[in-house]
Parts: sequence; structure tokens; C-alpha cells
Amino acid sequence: MWNKVLRIFAIVVIGFLCFAFLYGGTYFYRHYFYEHPLEKDLACLEGIELLEFVPTKEQVLLKVEFKDIQGLRNRFYTLLECLHKEKINNYNLQINNSFSTPFLSAFIKQAKLPIYEAISTGNFTVLPEHLNVLSKNELKYDLEVDDQFVFLTVEKGTDFAHLVICRESLPIKIVTLEGVEFY
Repeated sequence: MWNKVLRIFAIVVIGFLCFAFLYGGTYFYRHYFYEHPLEKDLACLEGIELLEFVPTKEQVLLKVEFKDIQGLRNRFYTLLECLHKEKINNYNLQINNSFSTPFLSAFIKQAKLPIYEAISTGNFTVLPEHLNVLSKNELKYDLEVDDQFVFLTVEKGTDFAHLVICRESLPIKIVTLEGVEFY
């Protein structure tokens, strides 16, 4: 009888230790080899402030803020390269516009229709004309278009706002915050 109890006790202890090692090993791997290096790399990017980093099983949520008016496209691709270097393919990128004003936010909201229209028709040559009409020559904007994204930076004085719109169906979800865009 005593041997039977000892065997059951040994099986329970070994099962508990195996569970603890597997769970602890998974936590150690995720925290020190996956999350921490990525968070450290993103924090070192110049001109980009990492506001929030939330990894989940399905995807990684990143809230970032671009601190400068110039160089949105280069900084955005630097951020994407950093994510691809860490082999993260499924992420939700949220761009926070804390330097924006309600006027700039309203302009970005109105500029989406001509941008999406240009994406659907492929006629990007008329897009600056539409944006000039919307801005009423009160705003300065920088529009960059490549084969994957449309980048729009709007500025008025020291205030500025950024908008990035994906042209293709990529596994990237981009959300511009401050009440401008939610998917």
C-alpha cells in the first residue's frame, strides 16, 4: 500500500515539475528572446516613439508615434524592417497623432476619400489637385506614393499629422489614432 501511494506521489510531483519547466521555459523564451529584444530595437529607432507593445498569440499590437514632420516614409519602412528582422508577420500598427489639431484631423478624414479613389482607379496624378482643394491653401502637405503604401503628412505651423494607407492586401493592419480612423 505504501509503495502505491509513493508511486502516485512521484507521478504527481514529476507531472507538476514538467508542467512548471514547460510553462517557465515558454515564458522565458517569449520574454527574453522574443518580446524584450523587439521592444528594445523599436525603442532605439530614431524619430519613432513606441507608446505601447502588446504581443498576443494572433498578432502583435504596436502603438507608435512619429516625432518628426519629415521622413515619414523612411521611418515607416525602418519600422517594418525591424519587425521583419524579428520575423513578425502579423501585426496591428497604430499610429498616434498627438501633435495634431482638430483641423488637421478633419483634413485627414476628408483626404481619405480622394486617396482611396486614387487607389481604386490608379489615377494618382489628380490626387494633389483634390488635396489642394481640401486644404484651401491653409495647410502644407507632403504626399508620397509607392507600390505598397500612400503616405500623407499634413502640417500647419508646428502641428502635424500623419496618415499611412495600405494600397495592397498585406497582413498589416494600420490604424491612425486621435479619432481619425478605426477599422
